Amino acid sequence: MQPEHIKHISEKFGRDITPLGPQDRFPFDHSACLDCSSACCYSTDVLLSMHDIHRMKEAPALTQTGTTIARLFALGILRCYVGPESNAPLCIIETGKTNGRCSFIAAVCDPCTNEVQRTPDGKPKTLCALGEHKPLRCKLYPLGRVTSLGKADKTPEQQMVLQNIMCRATETAKTVTLEEFYKSNHISQEILQANLECMEALTAFHGKAIARSRFYFYMGLMYDPDFITNVLGMEAGFSIALALTKKFLSKEPFESTVH
Repeated sequence: MQPEHIKHISEKFGRDITPLGPQDRFPFDHSACLDCSSACCYSTDVLLSMHDIHRMKEAPALTQTGTTIARLFALGILRCYVGPESNAPLCIIETGKTNGRCSFIAAVCDPCTNEVQRTPDGKPKTLCALGEHKPLRCKLYPLGRVTSLGKADKTPEQQMVLQNIMCRATETAKTVTLEEFYKSNHISQEILQANLECMEALTAFHGKAIARSRFYFYMGLMYDPDFITNVLGMEAGFSIALALTKKFLSKEPFESTVH
């Protein structure tokens, strides 16, 4: 029988999900991902963490073209909003303006002829331009994360689940464990832990009485790596941005204390 929180999420998203333990094996063949950009790259906005943003910033596709995170916001590729349930600033890769297609999907060209490569069925071959710097949600597909944060004095927990959704990589007799999956997709424990800490920071917004204008400050602090330099006058990577977010949040009043 599924735990209640797993069952609730399964019902909310209208599809079956299977909890995975460290020793569980599930069908997956990473080689199918190497020439595929189908189900996981279309028709869904991708929720980003602070850590995702700082990794994306270093992607060659952005650094070599001088494209900043702020520019991606200006182009409408990224968008921030306040979560109606979480009361937290959230950031997504928006796909609604591109007919459901992720803006980072790019055609793969032959290095010799510069012609667009084709799949066996004649379609243009495409891959994610962010490469290894893609968001964790994309790297985990078709797995998902169910995060249970519990009380403030307890360590947050994360349950990995296998989603029952279309994915060429799962149409195989080959099976892997979570550890093998992480290794083939270049997902380190440091990346998983950093994203969990980001999720924990988001829950700190719940119950806080934060002025709407104040949210713009947090959106910049959390999702624009250059914001700290431009506004606070200091160079800062992910760890400092996360620490500053927690520090400022700790000083925000709770709703019950505001009259």
